[in-house]
Amino acid sequence: MSKPLACHYAIIRFCPYPETDEFINVGVVLSCPETGFLDFKRARRQFARVNHFFPELGPHVYSEALGSLHVTLEELKKNAPAAKDGCAQMLMPDMAMQQRDVFFTLVRPRETILHFSEPRAIMSAEPPATLNALYEAYVGRSFAQTVEYQEVQMCNRLETLLRDNQLMDAFQRNKAVGDERYRVYFPFVRFDKDGQRAVRAMKALYLNKAKSTEIFTHADHWHNHVRRLRDFGTIPNDLLFVVRGLDRNAGAALQDAYESVMEDYQRAGIPIVEEGRNRPVLEFARLG
Repeated sequence: MSKPLACHYAIIRFCPYPETDEFINVGVVLSCPETGFLDFKRARRQFARVNHFFPELGPHVYSEALGSLHVTLEELKKNAPAAKDGCAQMLMPDMAMQQRDVFFTLVRPRETILHFSEPRAIMSAEPPATLNALYEAYVGRSFAQTVEYQEVQMCNRLETLLRDNQLMDAFQRNKAVGDERYRVYFPFVRFDKDGQRAVRAMKALYLNKAKSTEIFTHADHWHNHVRRLRDFGTIPNDLLFVVRGLDRNAGAALQDAYESVMEDYQRAGIPIVEEGRNRPVLEFARLG
């Protein structure tokens, strides 16, 4: 394949304690609906990172859960059109749509210790190579350095702050904002009295990155979410981004990138506060 095509992927996460929202990335599944490609890559059943991060778990909890998911993924991979034909060929639109539905059904939200991240899109001319690259990015690297992990830790600290000040009951964790046209999950959401419309939302944003491109990419990703919600008229009345900025010794290029995206947020009227400044966060949570 030489022409880049739209692919969808999701990260497989091991989350034995949903109430704490702590997880480890243990695999990636990727689909290219236009060619019928569907494949996955997962960590070993004996994954030292799991034992390090969740030492209190029994030795078989992770391996048995991963084994069960492996069977499901292997069956879907075997039945994908690309696997049946032995090569990647363009599918008819209706078959491509079916393949898209298979992927999105697979990665739908579920209450299990192994679940999937929100599905994401990526252009790829070589899906197998892209799958390997995504696996190395999300699983091969140290979990403590990933944006997802750092933002979970930031959210845990925010939740502790809210609970210590008797404010957490007003919020729900990891809820969707928007409607069927465009929907985004925020870690802290307050709904109206009817429980139908999000009126307040707070998001942790980790920007202490090693490359300026990564700062721009992650900040722009959430900036675009806000813009879309505004376009559809479903943006909460009150919004706050709690930002983890750069280390003091960050280089000039990183500083320039960080200052640039912060200026973008300010021009767009997106409220931001640096992590550690608790008073603005509490004032936001106490709004009527």
